[in-house]
Amino acid sequence: PDSPVLVDADAEQLQQVFWNLARNALQSMANAGTLKVIVHAPVQNRVRIAFSDTGSGMSPEQVERLFEPFSSTTGGTGLGLSIVYQIIRDHGGTINVRSREGQGTTITIELPHEESEAALGTQEPAITHSEMRV
Repeated sequence: PDSPVLVDADAEQLQQVFWNLARNALQSMANAGTLKVIVHAPVQNRVRIAFSDTGSGMSPEQVERLFEPFSSTTGGTGLGLSIVYQIIRDHGGTINVRSREGQGTTITIELPHEESEAALGTQEPAITHSEMRV
């Protein structure tokens, strides 16, 4: 987006969400790959943030159980994504997963957009596109 995108959310909790999603994506790309994080301009008072990786992807069964506690696709404890789901839900958001085995995964978060002109003047510019190659 051309201007900062604001959401009314707990910064530490969103940091936890972004960390968990990025870590899982990187773990799914054990040999090499690309992780893209894109923030879309607000549409209908919603901000969309998409995490896309070129990792191993998941089966439909894995996707269906992805946010259940103790369900892990990367060998972890299986709590990270259940925490992600709870944080996003507590902030009035939604989370969607699209994945194909061998082709990667895209996890899209939507959060309510915060329109505060006073906050715009005090915020540092948001990172709106990031790409990481491993």
